[in-house]
Amino acid sequence: SYYNHIQKGELYTFDAKKAVENRSLMVAKFNFSKTISSADKTAELNFTLNERVEKVRAVAEGRTVTANAADKTAKLDVPFSSVGTKNIEISYFADGEWHSYRNVSVFVREK
Repeated sequence: SYYNHIQKGELYTFDAKKAVENRSLMVAKFNFSKTISSADKTAELNFTLNERVEKVRAVAEGRTVTANAADKTAKLDVPFSSVGTKNIEISYFADGEWHSYRNVSVFVREK
């Protein structure tokens, strides 16, 4: 975030509380099932979020799924079109910009 502002030539004021939150507290809890029984099921991703987080997003197989945060929680249902190990890129929207959170893998079984 700091470098994005500097590159744009914006004045950046360091906020220690925000810095600590940005490092480890924007997503307080995250859970999901690492295996899905078939391609016609969705991967359910559940989040407990910091109040500054407005949205979460998952990108998998070229599809993007986004959910708004409500009461510091969000849930994403990510669909898949085929079996095998699938990677999901997760990010969150806070302070007016998207931030990368993490990548996870889910195994989709055959029926």
